[in-house]
Amino acid sequence: MKPVLLLLIAVAALTILQVYLFVIIKRLNKKKQAPPPQKEEGRTKPKLYPIMCEGDFTSSYLYEGSTKDDIAERILDYFEICKPYLNPKLKIKDLEGPLKTNRNYLSQAFNDKLENNFNRTCNYFRVREACRLYIKNPKLSLKDIFLLAGFNSSSAFLTAFRTHTNYTPGRWQREVIERIGKREPVSVDDYIKKLKVR
Repeated sequence: MKPVLLLLIAVAALTILQVYLFVIIKRLNKKKQAPPPQKEEGRTKPKLYPIMCEGDFTSSYLYEGSTKDDIAERILDYFEICKPYLNPKLKIKDLEGPLKTNRNYLSQAFNDKLENNFNRTCNYFRVREACRLYIKNPKLSLKDIFLLAGFNSSSAFLTAFRTHTNYTPGRWQREVIERIGKREPVSVDDYIKKLKVR
């Protein structure tokens, strides 16, 4: 009876081992078969950017190099694709990991190549996002817009909006509604020029 019991224990252990290996192999295959990136407006955009941007952003197929120009390009791509500025508590140190560089190089790239400091660049993208949100859904209130765009307060939103568009939000809103009423095409780029590496 003891040999039969030992045989059953051995079979059970092998079965558990097979299941364990099957699960590991299945997980590894899922990682290899990540969804291919989509193209949107000339930039590569992952389908689920909050998940894909958590560490896969600077994989070798996207970027190589670490000059100020390269870092500035990575910053622009990261901001356009992953939208980290939607986090109202975003700090420059939060970009070190995803962009695979340190705070000093990031700061130099912002100041020298983007001609903006970190906060001004974040607010630039937040204002663009606020405009995009409103154009897409004109029924949103200004409070909804500034919160969804990543601003902490209405005063920060108003200041940044005036700085980047030369409009007050209310005046801009009225103009957009008027243009939509006339069935004219409305684009964020009509009001805010694209940020470029110089």
